[in-house]
Amino acid sequence: MSRWTRCPSEVVALGRWLSDERRAVGLTNDRLGARIGYHGTTVSRACNGKAVPSWALVSAIVVACHGDVGLARRLWEDAVQAQRVRRNQRIRREPIGRIDSFDGLSAGLRQMWLDTGLSQRAIVHADESGRLRRSSLGAVLRGERRPHKELTAALTRACGGDEQTVAVWVQVWEQLDADHQRARYSALLAARERRRHYFRSRTAFRRP
Repeated sequence: MSRWTRCPSEVVALGRWLSDERRAVGLTNDRLGARIGYHGTTVSRACNGKAVPSWALVSAIVVACHGDVGLARRLWEDAVQAQRVRRNQRIRREPIGRIDSFDGLSAGLRQMWLDTGLSQRAIVHADESGRLRRSSLGAVLRGERRPHKELTAALTRACGGDEQTVAVWVQVWEQLDADHQRARYSALLAARERRRHYFRSRTAFRRP
């Protein structure tokens, strides 16, 4: 199977066009990357038609190659939309079963990410909010860090979830956070009561 037939046609078209623009000015991936401040491998990924690169990278390539920025923007937006539709067809839209802990939420988000078949790098590039970072995203997906509300929403969108899906995941986060706050408050009251009991018992012991 050709490398140009594994993704939506719009993604392939963007990759082909960027590759043609690079060749038109006689630059290798490494030389173009050095010119725009990216690694050559990153430029190669942008031009291979397998995933949608970030707009920052696309625009940098186009400007360096003296290309049509307006056309690039239209091709990029078409590719983003096509990739979002493809992901929507593949991802699990809503949490499966009851999620009663942040560990469970991390596991659910990880499964949603795995369902997309995309790398963490590709997910970060697909995030239009700019809230996803590979380090924090990796820690959440590995269950090493509690996901915060903004990351939960951004990851769901980057995985292709629509706003209804985002609202479901955010509602799960908000419920878990409310439960956590109640548990924390109860623990604080219990600790305060233990201290009061301790001081009352000490005072009673000292009385003649």
